[in-house]
Amino acid sequence: MTRLPMIRRSTLFVAVALACASGVAGADDVKVTPPAGGGFSVTDSGGGVVRLRVDENGQVLIPSLPAALQQQSFVCFDASTGLLGTCGSVPGGTTGATGPAGPAGPAGPIGPTGAGATGPTGATGATGATGATGPTTGVTGPTGPAGPTGATGPQGAVGATGATGSAGLAGATGATGATGAIGATGATGDTGAIGPAGATGATGTTGADGAVGPAGPAGVAGPAGAVGPAGPQGSAGPIGPAGPAGPQGPVGAAGPAGPIGPVGPAGIPGTVGAAGPAGPAGPAGPAGPAGPTGPAGAGGGFFANFRVGSTNTSGNGTFYLTGSGAGTSEEGGVTMVPSACSTLALHASLSNDPSAPYTLTVMRYNGSPLTIPGTAVAATSCVVGPGARTCNTSASASLAAGDAIAVRLVGTVAFNTGATTLATVVSCQ
Repeated sequence: MTRLPMIRRSTLFVAVALACASGVAGADDVKVTPPAGGGFSVTDSGGGVVRLRVDENGQVLIPSLPAALQQQSFVCFDASTGLLGTCGSVPGGTTGATGPAGPAGPAGPIGPTGAGATGPTGATGATGATGATGPTTGVTGPTGPAGPTGATGPQGAVGATGATGSAGLAGATGATGATGAIGATGATGDTGAIGPAGATGATGTTGADGAVGPAGPAGVAGPAGAVGPAGPQGSAGPIGPAGPAGPQGPVGAAGPAGPIGPVGPAGIPGTVGAAGPAGPAGPAGPAGPAGPTGPAGAGGGFFANFRVGSTNTSGNGTFYLTGSGAGTSEEGGVTMVPSACSTLALHASLSNDPSAPYTLTVMRYNGSPLTIPGTAVAATSCVVGPGARTCNTSASASLAAGDAIAVRLVGTVAFNTGATTLATVVSCQ
């Protein structure tokens, strides 16, 4: 069996019908006998598109087959009779998945339709005489076992074609027997002589000439003509205004530094002179009178300075001033009193107005040993803030040497928020 490409079912139906019509003819067969040199065609409803055609050589054409969609089954035909059917087995691997359809190419332009009238159809030529049909093929016996394939003998001479006998009645279709083994290929029979061609029909009359069609598109433009001679030179135009001065160019690269001159020779150091002799010691002068005794002092005292910078994050809460800012630990702000004093003074100043005030209070701690937490000296409380960036206050407080003080700050705004610096000094006399 020979494998055919996959086709659409509608086209296959037509092909099967044609195969049935061109096989072993029966008494009820419909015969289509085209004129000599002609063929049998099946067209669409408009008559302009050929769907199926059988030419005079027996070739079957299905013009729509190349563009038909792929199907999943194969169609085969018998090499000896041309009978169509399904394939018993298809060699090769499994069929892969159908690939995506490629993009459709652009449709070509439709040419202009001629205006000429269709000439009359020529007269149909006379049908040639049908040869006599040969005897009906006998009943096929069971297929024998496959023998070894013999060597192909030389091709015999083409014999003369026998006359076609009349068609016998079609016998009833027998039951399909079991398929036997394929027998050996028989020798190829002689090809019969070609029968005489039928008489050619008379030529039809020539139709009248069609009307002249519309004019075709304009032809391509011809080559450009030669350049004509140049005209006389025009007079010079007035000189245009001077353009703006361009930007100054970049400074050139500095030249290389000159070489360093040689270092001059070091001078000769001078000699150290000899030490002179020591002079004799002078006589001691008389003792002066003793001065009067001064008044007794009023006692000791001390100063302690504190500063909080404008980048410090303290100020929002309760803090204790230290030597480097402020902290939340009370121990970190304690300063020792070096000598006894009796009057405390507090002075404070801000660099900018904050958005809320700060309250400063001096804290007192008893020494030997140091006692924490301390006691607030309420009379030394001082407030600085918006519109009042300085404050000064003092109060009596008896402090002994070894006691300690600290400055407590309470506020609601961090110093780095308003970029404010605080300077504070505490003194005791």
